[in-house]
Amino acid sequence: MLALMSEVATPEAEEFHSKASETSATPGLEEALKVARSEITSHDVRRVEQAKDLRDPEKLKDCFEGVTSALEREQPADSGQVAEVVSRLSREFRRSEVKGLYNSYSKIGKSERVIREPIPLNQADLAGLNVGLAQERIQALAEITDPFRFRHDQDTRTATREAAKAEADMIIPLLRHLPESSERDLLAVEAWKFFEHKYVARPEEAAMALELISSHELEQILKSIQENHVPAQERVAAAEEKSPAALAAVYARLHLDQGTAEKVHEEAQAAERAGVVHTKPEVLARVLFDSHRLLGYGEIETSGGTPDSTRRQNMESRTGRREKDDVLESRIVYGALAAGPDSKAVGLGDNRYGECAVTIKPEVVETRTTFSYGDSLRDGSAPLLSGAENILTVDDAVEAELLRREYEGERGRDPYYVEAQILGGVGVEDIESVSLPFNTGRELATTIAREYPHIEVIVRVDQSTIDSVGKEKLEAEATKLGLTLFFEEY
Repeated sequence: MLALMSEVATPEAEEFHSKASETSATPGLEEALKVARSEITSHDVRRVEQAKDLRDPEKLKDCFEGVTSALEREQPADSGQVAEVVSRLSREFRRSEVKGLYNSYSKIGKSERVIREPIPLNQADLAGLNVGLAQERIQALAEITDPFRFRHDQDTRTATREAAKAEADMIIPLLRHLPESSERDLLAVEAWKFFEHKYVARPEEAAMALELISSHELEQILKSIQENHVPAQERVAAAEEKSPAALAAVYARLHLDQGTAEKVHEEAQAAERAGVVHTKPEVLARVLFDSHRLLGYGEIETSGGTPDSTRRQNMESRTGRREKDDVLESRIVYGALAAGPDSKAVGLGDNRYGECAVTIKPEVVETRTTFSYGDSLRDGSAPLLSGAENILTVDDAVEAELLRREYEGERGRDPYYVEAQILGGVGVEDIESVSLPFNTGRELATTIAREYPHIEVIVRVDQSTIDSVGKEKLEAEATKLGLTLFFEEY
């Protein structure tokens, strides 16, 4: 399917370009945005397909210039659409210019997985870059404007934090040493997002980056977005007003008797809970040793393998989980609520997204996570039976999950689950534990325990492995390696 999509996407992008040149020398804003979206989509498909790097910075610059030129002639009906497209164009341009010149790489054991370690730039590098070729400055900026270039977990050394700060200090001087051009504009947008990111939080430099954008109209659009951004904590607080009605709608949907409902309500008060994101071992390796954060749909453009970016954006805006004009890339990461004593180890029983369970720290769940009963894209974004908006706080979400289990115990499988929407992204420092199967995740588990001592690493051992290896031997090896075992016994 992906191969077919890739074949279709590229000719469409070229067709849009040719139509734009045939019909008008100065296409309108909607047409310019359409061309840009088509070009970005073709990149997304190729990246998901894991084909060779086919990003074309010249096409990205052409799309950007088309949008900014159109902005000079007409006022956008929706500035958020412009910001969205420009944000993704700048991100793709930055990625196309990353050459890995300021990183070292090493393999994990005998596998093909790679650990990327940044080589920090210093003032001597800045001096050399300022007198060197403009392309060298562009490549340096492409690397150091990634807010996840360095690890942000509690194990990060003081020297590394200082190196990250020193690199951030270099961004504005490097931008100012670039000639005014579309390249500088695109990297200035990336610099603005970098300084606005929660891990960096340097608003003065963010304002400086905006001032370096040559398009006054684009600068004003991004500035208005910066001023109107609503923090995740405020969105979670707003959900508290709507959660009681949503929980009442869940009760109405499941039709459980009064005695069961009262029992569930009491159990929910004391139940253990965890926000869990399921993923595959190879994706988890990339998260921990390359990107240093979980990738949301805004970067991979898929959910469970299905492209759905536009539908998700519309749903998030409609339900208040995302501001219409939000272009920050640390958006929502989707997971599930797990409740009960084994929640960290197993997460969802019916798992469609991968056998590794990544558990988010409790403070992240409490302060910037909302929940819904069912998949928010496919069935959870619609009102529940009572017409209530489908958004739950963590306490009500635990009660909804226990209600769902009671329903399954009495009447059979319920196709729903309690979805978690983690606002503001998930970095390595937000992870409390990871759970992997023994048969496919031993090597990765050992590496994680060594490289990230603050993350609890849980290895799930099935009955056949217990029978063939023996509990005592498994426990001795786990103690030696710093692993926690979870026995899936019959």
